[in-house]
Amino acid sequence: MDEIISPLSGRGTVKNKEEEEEEEEEEVTEVEEKQVEEEVKEVEEEKYVWTKPTSIDEFEIVDALGDGAYGVVKLAYRKDDPKQEKVVIKYIIKSKILPDFWVNDPELGKIPKELSILSEIKKKGEGEEIYIVKMIDYFEDNENFYLITKQHGFGMDLFDYVEFNKEIPEEHIKKMFYQVCKSIQFLHHNNIVHRDIKDENIIVDEDCNAELIDFGSSTHYDRRNPFDTFCGTIDYA
Repeated sequence: MDEIISPLSGRGTVKNKEEEEEEEEEEVTEVEEKQVEEEVKEVEEEKYVWTKPTSIDEFEIVDALGDGAYGVVKLAYRKDDPKQEKVVIKYIIKSKILPDFWVNDPELGKIPKELSILSEIKKKGEGEEIYIVKMIDYFEDNENFYLITKQHGFGMDLFDYVEFNKEIPEEHIKKMFYQVCKSIQFLHHNNIVHRDIKDENIIVDEDCNAELIDFGSSTHYDRRNPFDTFCGTIDYA
């Protein structure tokens, strides 16, 4: 007798194969979609171009790094930056800027002297390692100027670095000392004086690379007209 095959069982077998094929196609599609998403994300990150900010609301504040008599410093990133690259934002309170610390910059207008000098340093130090905080941009509103700089390592200053590291290898000390001297040499070569060099104003990264920060007291000097007023931190004078 010939074997009787149920039509239902045959259809069921065909259906199962179709389902398997559909599942395989879905898996392949999901993988392809993920690859496309990753490629699109990479392209967007590569295409991201910094534009001048107009409001502090364009940034996501991550942490408070410090505060002083003339403003605060915060860690943040641009909300439209796919990489969420961290930057340091210094809030310079307009009402607390002393009269002598304003300048009429021929390109930037009336701004704090700190911004004018850092802008000059950015231009003159381009393509050169000068071990000075790297200015990205600045903007203002009715209350503050906002100075945006690149983050340097984990953001620890030399004062804290010494406190946390009781024994520092001699080669690390030589390296940091050399870099700070190079930064001062660059400034003096361009007739700029920092006027507040201290361990709190030197940032150290994970590889003991030093960077000079906080140009709030800086100015240009002329040997024919020496300064006659105190400026800086009294404990380091």
